[in-house]
Amino acid sequence: VTILRISEKLELDDDALTLLAKAHLIPGLDAVVVGAGPGGVSVKTDTGEHVVPPKVAASMWVSAPD
Repeated sequence: VTILRISEKLELDDDALTLLAKAHLIPGLDAVVVGAGPGGVSVKTDTGEHVVPPKVAASMWVSAPD
């Protein structure tokens, strides 16, 4: 997927911003969704595999690859 937008609500959450920055989950960059479960969405980026908590994942807009 390509990250399109991140909710402005996350700008007030330092932990979420840190996770997104370290995982390179920022608008314009790509990620591969590995799986999803109650603990969040597992994604793989150029920095490795990461688990995005449900609250953070619900505040992101992505597009599927062509």
